[in-house]
Amino acid sequence: TRDLMFYGSYSESFVLNAAALTRENVPIGPAAPTTSKGYELGVKTDLFNGRVSSTVAVFQIDQKDRILRFNSFSATGVTVTNSLQGTLDRSNGIEAEITWSPKDNWQVYVSGALNDTRVKEVPKGEEVFLGAHPEASVKALANLWTRYSFKDGALKGFWVGGGFNYTGKKAQRTNNPKLFLPAETLWNSAVGYDWKYDG
Repeated sequence: TRDLMFYGSYSESFVLNAAALTRENVPIGPAAPTTSKGYELGVKTDLFNGRVSSTVAVFQIDQKDRILRFNSFSATGVTVTNSLQGTLDRSNGIEAEITWSPKDNWQVYVSGALNDTRVKEVPKGEEVFLGAHPEASVKALANLWTRYSFKDGALKGFWVGGGFNYTGKKAQRTNNPKLFLPAETLWNSAVGYDWKYDG
């Protein structure tokens, strides 16, 4: 309808890996590309003559052959390095965003996402990694931004904005499921001036 739309999407991607695979310091061949498949279902709205617009979506992303890097011990007790493929990481999540314009010169934007990413498949013999969070994955994200533009008076043309970006705990090592960077919030502000140049 004019104010409501349901949608679905499917996508595929790949990233080349310019790296060599190793098992216990022994090269076992070049790395294959990392490939992904993504599915998304969502709904978009545009209500109150454009004053409120939003998107809510659920998604699943499967990523295959991420390079799994970790150290282990050889039979003689020497520390050796491993770079293996054969992984499957699955992300299941929901994300939402809304833009609200209380006035023509004032906008508020809010977004958030919950995304649970887990290791679902591993090379044979490395089952200890199953269920772990891949490096740098984050479960919770949130953003808020607002902008107000001055339309009249001495401040006409100026605008001010502010907001924050929240990032939840970030996984650090697949082989240490309890190692996370703490959550953080980054605050932002801005001041600007808009004008039109007629050359």
